[in-house]
Amino acid sequence: MVRGVGTGLLAASALTGVASGRPKRSNGKGRGESTDDGKSDTAGRPTLVASTPECETLRVEYTRGNPPVQVFVDGPETLRTRLDDGNRSVTWTVDPGDYVVTGKPGKGGSKSNPAVVVDGSPVTVEKCERDLTATFQCTGPGVGQYTLTNPNDVDATVDVVGTAGGDSFPFQFPVPAESTATVPPGSEFRADGSWTYEFTATLDDDESTSRAVNGESPWTDTPDCSD
Repeated sequence: MVRGVGTGLLAASALTGVASGRPKRSNGKGRGESTDDGKSDTAGRPTLVASTPECETLRVEYTRGNPPVQVFVDGPETLRTRLDDGNRSVTWTVDPGDYVVTGKPGKGGSKSNPAVVVDGSPVTVEKCERDLTATFQCTGPGVGQYTLTNPNDVDATVDVVGTAGGDSFPFQFPVPAESTATVPPGSEFRADGSWTYEFTATLDDDESTSRAVNGESPWTDTPDCSD
């Protein structure tokens, strides 16, 4: 949702104009990347271990045994693969949520093999929390613009409070999902070393999730383009 930039004293004091914009996201999930550590442990029952090494990532490793094993993953995404002595793990990028991993001896394995043991299932994959970033660039003497980058798959709203001489002026800007926006659009912030800008960000999701800017919330900056 596009919000305005302020009016009256606000626009006249810290900005020199106004405007807006926004795009969308593409999704390429569920593609596996296999790894081979070149080792196998043939003793005991075939065993798989399910884990989430980082946010939005699911890993299944064949830790014990060596006959081929068929791996079945059920959850927000449904995945299938085969692991064996030469291909002992797979890591997927997946949507957040709970995943159940099961396995059974695959083609080429002995019919006498017991059922595959799966440790760590079900596993909860967390959504990544990605901070926004902001950089400032001078566009002229005493003025400049911020470039805001939103790496999340949801649009964000950035609130900026400009302070100078004891007075505060609020601004609000949309930053589209997985995109970069220049603010203020079609205008400049005053940047003579006397203005301090405080940034906070909120995702436009159902929970209005807060996000840090440059690793801080709020993030403050006092740009100076007076030289």
